[in-house]
Amino acid sequence: MFWKSVKTQTAYILQRKTSVLIWYTLCGFITMNFLKNVIWNRQVVYISQMFDLTKEVLLSGWSKFGHYFMLFYPILVVIPTSTLFLNDRSSKNVLYLSQRLGKRKYYYSKAFAAFFATFLLFTIPFLLELLLSVLCFHISSKGDPSNFSYYQSVVTDQHYPFGDFYIRHRIWYVVIMIGIFGIVSGILAVFNLALASLRIFRFQIFTLLPVYFLLEFLARLAQYGKAKFATNYYFILRMFSESSKDMNLFVYVGFLLLLLFISIIILTRKGHADELS
Repeated sequence: MFWKSVKTQTAYILQRKTSVLIWYTLCGFITMNFLKNVIWNRQVVYISQMFDLTKEVLLSGWSKFGHYFMLFYPILVVIPTSTLFLNDRSSKNVLYLSQRLGKRKYYYSKAFAAFFATFLLFTIPFLLELLLSVLCFHISSKGDPSNFSYYQSVVTDQHYPFGDFYIRHRIWYVVIMIGIFGIVSGILAVFNLALASLRIFRFQIFTLLPVYFLLEFLARLAQYGKAKFATNYYFILRMFSESSKDMNLFVYVGFLLLLLFISIIILTRKGHADELS
């Protein structure tokens, strides 16, 4: 019953107008980035002059359109799921689902559905972009957007997270990083949804703000030199970022687990409070 409800709610989230809007927004960014790559490669005579296709995808630190995408990311990632609880309260759907699943399982099912829906929305478009790039551009091209020589770029590539794996398996590296990006997006969406379940968020516009303020606060820590490693999501979530040397993967994983723990605590207490009311 529980997982069937999660599946149904995930499908519902993906069919919402907000999810469709995000899908077309992501596809718009990807299309513009892809067309830019096509125009550039049409001017190239030799394969050796072509940039590595993996460094030209939207999530790459070298993508100009990726720059604009990441600026809007803190808001885009929560739009499909931020108002789920408010909508259920206004439509009285919360009463139906709570009776079928129980108060706590109702909140847990929403969290799982939000994670899966966000994960799909923020992985499938980027996987399609990679597939399209592999089909349209020469996979053996290894030019670096920095205009370094091949040997210089290999040295630079080793400093990326899991750089040795990237040098050996470039395409699979990007696939895995897209999957990680989707997981991070799903966790952020769940955290935002958990906070949005609190009564203080009575207006839909406010449910879009928790993750935005969180990521902006972390970005300011790096700006004012309060952290010894990169804390700006803009660099952390992009592949081949200039801040790769300053990343601390253990801290990032711990931070994401902390967000999940906080989300579980909030939803559990919320479900327990509803059972007593």
